[in-house]
Amino acid sequence: MNSKWTIVFLSIAIAVVSGCGREVISVGTADELISAIGPNRTIELRPGIYDMGSVPQRQMKFVRWRKVFDGYELTVRDVADLKLIGAGEAPQLLAKSRYATVLSFDDCKGIALKNLVLGHTPEGYCTGGVVRMDKCVDVVIDKCDLFGCGIKGLELHDVARVQFSNSIIRDCTYRILSVFGSFDIVFSNSKFIRNKEFGGFSFSDSRNIRLERCVIKDNRLTALKAELFSAVSCSDIVVSGCTITGNVYKKFIEPENSIRVVDTKVEGNSAPPADAF
Repeated sequence: MNSKWTIVFLSIAIAVVSGCGREVISVGTADELISAIGPNRTIELRPGIYDMGSVPQRQMKFVRWRKVFDGYELTVRDVADLKLIGAGEAPQLLAKSRYATVLSFDDCKGIALKNLVLGHTPEGYCTGGVVRMDKCVDVVIDKCDLFGCGIKGLELHDVARVQFSNSIIRDCTYRILSVFGSFDIVFSNSKFIRNKEFGGFSFSDSRNIRLERCVIKDNRLTALKAELFSAVSCSDIVVSGCTITGNVYKKFIEPENSIRVVDTKVEGNSAPPADAF
């Protein structure tokens, strides 16, 4: 084994605990984090900044790199039962590449992200999102902060059984989140604030989605149709017990009646100026 990777392996193995067949691994850098990725394990991230773009490419079973215009995008693949948990003050997982999604998962099962901050740095124009899931099942995102300039805070494709709770999506530049071909998704006790431009929540070919006890506030949607909620070819989407206030949008729900809104405060919202793009 190359001496460099031997050192990395030893550093992440300092705090490995075995119990019930699960490893618990403590890491402190992006390189250690990526080296530790695998099935049936909990990775505890110590406080600090994790520069996801700084990890050198190499052959790995569960991680792939994809070339984008200004760097590389990292994707976790074919992993079951993996938890990434921030220990203490939430660690920051950051991407410097403007075209890269900060963290992507393909064909994974039993993924948990807890107590993490994820976004791009420095802030500014970008075309990459924050978290993307493709063909994944049984996902938990809890106590996480997903921030712009990611174009979307969360993107789900062909995903089933997602619990998004006690988290924030903020300051994204294209829309809040997109869900395609997915089902059994719950967003609860979360905040969606200060996002802007093309739209808010976009659902397509999906079913059984709940937003419960969430705050949707100060989003400024001015371009094109600029709908706060869009649901195309969907069923059983419910917004319940939420607060929707201080937003700017052209349409509340498109198409009308495609989403059921119950016990929700909708007030203090407005249309964009007539000269907005």
